[in-house]
Amino acid sequence: MSISFQSRIWGAIWGNCVADALGGPVSFTEPGSFEPVTGLRYITPMDQPAGSYSDDGAMTLALAKSIVDTDKVYDQTLAIQYFLQWLNTGRFSTTNEAWDVGISTRIALNLWNQYGVMNLDATQAVITAELSEERRSGNGSLMRIAPVGIMLFSQPNIAGEVAKENSDITHPSPACGEACQAYTVLICAAMRGESKEQICARINNFPFTHPALVARFAPYNSIEDWTSKTASNIRSSGWVVDTLESALWGFFRYGTWTDGALAVVNLGGDADTAGAVYGALAGVYYGYESIPQGWIQGMQNSDLIRDTAESFTRRVMSEYSTSPH
Repeated sequence: MSISFQSRIWGAIWGNCVADALGGPVSFTEPGSFEPVTGLRYITPMDQPAGSYSDDGAMTLALAKSIVDTDKVYDQTLAIQYFLQWLNTGRFSTTNEAWDVGISTRIALNLWNQYGVMNLDATQAVITAELSEERRSGNGSLMRIAPVGIMLFSQPNIAGEVAKENSDITHPSPACGEACQAYTVLICAAMRGESKEQICARINNFPFTHPALVARFAPYNSIEDWTSKTASNIRSSGWVVDTLESALWGFFRYGTWTDGALAVVNLGGDADTAGAVYGALAGVYYGYESIPQGWIQGMQNSDLIRDTAESFTRRVMSEYSTSPH
């Protein structure tokens, strides 16, 4: 059955937020140390009600809204301003404040607060000098980047460049930018309705240059290489390399949005972020209807998620109905 663009875009936004909320209760835990996740439940680590998305969902909504609110296909300044509104005022959050903010994200956004956006290059240089070392290669930009691939799905090379540019706002380390580029290419492919075999070929053929990414993805030459891996062979952590692998493992190994989401978050570790990265890609691939309605209905701040998904869909559809892409 053909999946509509609207269903794919809604699937990405809702998939990111729902899987983020699924993973929240078991974040920062060791595999096997908790009762397996089977649905939304209270997020004890952060003292938040069931169905609460965290920084992953909030920054994804902020990025999508920045694309909605610009005449360009992407506006770096507006994306930064919306990220700052989230950090400073709680806009896009499930509460009236930003919560579960990553360390690098907080450092970077505080620098953007301090130096401003009047001279993007100058402030970016400060952030790059502060946060480009290898130990800063967290997953805080990968978790939010899906809207870029959706908006630019017909132009994957440009989408990858924009994804790196957005990643640099908070995560300028080379591994983060390259992981965002690779993931964005997959989002573009899923938006175009490519099969899992075709999407798998995209990651197999991606020209990784960062040594850790080269080494991690070199063994994966087919879907069978992904499906043969069990959960005990996959590590979920805050490192962007681990997060990209765990999300793609869930995508390629399982046949439904739900099965993949539960498998990924039950890895523990950085479960909410791995879930969010998986949830957006799988949401594009399977469509909005693949996400259990009970979970969608159980989400906090669902009006904002729905409004953002709707306005973002209109923005993407408008772009492609008026341009010769």
